[in-house]
Amino acid sequence: MNKMNLIVTAILILALATVPVMYTVGMQRYKAQLDEQLETAVAQLRADNESLTQQYNTALQEALNKQAVEWERKHTNALSKVREALLNSGVTLDQLNAESMPEAPVLDLSIPQSVYESLKKGQSYEEVAEVLGRDGDNILNIEDTSGLTSSFEWRWDDANGEAQTLGITFINNKLNHKTYSAFVF
Repeated sequence: MNKMNLIVTAILILALATVPVMYTVGMQRYKAQLDEQLETAVAQLRADNESLTQQYNTALQEALNKQAVEWERKHTNALSKVREALLNSGVTLDQLNAESMPEAPVLDLSIPQSVYESLKKGQSYEEVAEVLGRDGDNILNIEDTSGLTSSFEWRWDDANGEAQTLGITFINNKLNHKTYSAFVF
C-alpha cells in the first residue's frame, strides 16, 4: 500500500504541476481568439465609418449644391427686381447694360459738430431724437433713489466708412452727459 500511495501521490503531483501549464496554454488560446475578434470588430467599425463618412459627404455635397442653386435663383430674382426698379426710376436700358454703373455718391451720415454742440444739458430724450432725426438704441436703464438713468446710442458711418457713436445719458429724461466718438482725439 505504501508503494501504491507513493504512485498515486506522484501521479497527483504531476497532474497538479500540469494544471498551471494547461491554464496558461488555455489563456493564450483564449487571448488569441479575443485578439482576432477585436481585429475583426475594429476592421468592421473602420469599414462602417468609411461608409458613413462617404454617405455624409455625399449628402453634404448634395445639400450644398441645392443651396447654391437656391442662392443663384434668389440672386437672379433680386437682380431682376433691381433692374426693374432702376428702369422704373428713369435709368435707361443702355445705362443698365453698360459695363460699369456710375458709383453712388458716398454720404457722410455723421453729425456735424454744430449739431453735437446744440445738444444741451436738460434737453429731453424726445428733443434730442428730434434734433438727430431718429431714435437712439436704449442700452441701459437703471432706477435708483436719484431716479431713472437711461443711456442711448446713435450710430453712423462717416464718409470714410468708419463707425461713429454718439452716446447720451439721461437722468429722469433730461440730458446729463454726451460723448461722440468723432470728436475723441
